[in-house]
Amino acid sequence: MVAAAANAPAETKKSSTRTDVVAHHLETVGARPAERTPLDERVIRQVREGKGQYIHAQEDVSGPVPFMYPIHNHRRSTMRTAMALIAAAAMCVGAASGRADQPRAEDAFQPERILALADQVYAHTLENPYRETDRNWIRATFYSGAMELYHATGNEKYREQAERWAEKHAWREGTEGSGMNKLFCAMTWVELYLLAPDPKKLEPTLRWLATDAPNSPGGAKIWFGHAGPPYDRPLYSDSLYGAPVFPMLYQATGDRGHLDMLDHVFRTVTEATLDEAEDLYYRDPGYIGRQSPHGEKILWSRGNGWVFAAFPRILRYLPEDAPGR
Repeated sequence: MVAAAANAPAETKKSSTRTDVVAHHLETVGARPAERTPLDERVIRQVREGKGQYIHAQEDVSGPVPFMYPIHNHRRSTMRTAMALIAAAAMCVGAASGRADQPRAEDAFQPERILALADQVYAHTLENPYRETDRNWIRATFYSGAMELYHATGNEKYREQAERWAEKHAWREGTEGSGMNKLFCAMTWVELYLLAPDPKKLEPTLRWLATDAPNSPGGAKIWFGHAGPPYDRPLYSDSLYGAPVFPMLYQATGDRGHLDMLDHVFRTVTEATLDEAEDLYYRDPGYIGRQSPHGEKILWSRGNGWVFAAFPRILRYLPEDAPGR
């Protein structure tokens, strides 16, 4: 039997493996089988039978779908099942339905599809802002994405929109209390400076970094905690998303003190929040030693995403001879 499997055509083995993986995911996906709602079961059945289809907009299903069950009882299990089924359903496209006119899951990862989807998200966010304007971490994160779109495509509309946002706020630091959150917007300011140098793009950030304040490196050694004054605790992993501002500032000014600050912030937060056994971050030290209802460590997946997203941006601007590289 082993020999027969080894000699099977590659396409047959690939198809069999896909079928086995899909079957496994559908058996274990989402909520435990005993906790599944009738809605969960219906979705799983449709995926098994290949009767599902891509939904591109709410209009494809006649508008938003109302909750069918009391939200306090079923929201968690239904949402968990629905989110996990995205992966299983994608694997079933083509294999389960065999419809030639349906997009293949792997097509979603083609560069042109990725850029088209990113541009749709960009346009939608501009047209539907969560608030009129500010320069704090949510909007600043969006603009760091817009700048990455500019780098990837060379499309000037992304850079020009970032420039308008910067001008509207006079290139100032963020207004939040947390020192690192205040620098999320500065990443875009410095990137725009590197593309077209002008002192006005850097001056407010450099002035704030030198300010004698408890949430600024000019006023305290540990200035990047999340709580209020004196801003020295708790150290939180998602603050590291703003760390690329320091090697960016080095590239803009030539001052290696910014590289020292990068090393200080990254090491201090990592020492406080990294689980070395798992190589993953806690949200903050308050979660160390705590367990989930299932007896597992509480390692914040989104927080780890913040940290991992910072790495390529740090490395882009960090000089090869930096001691901490």
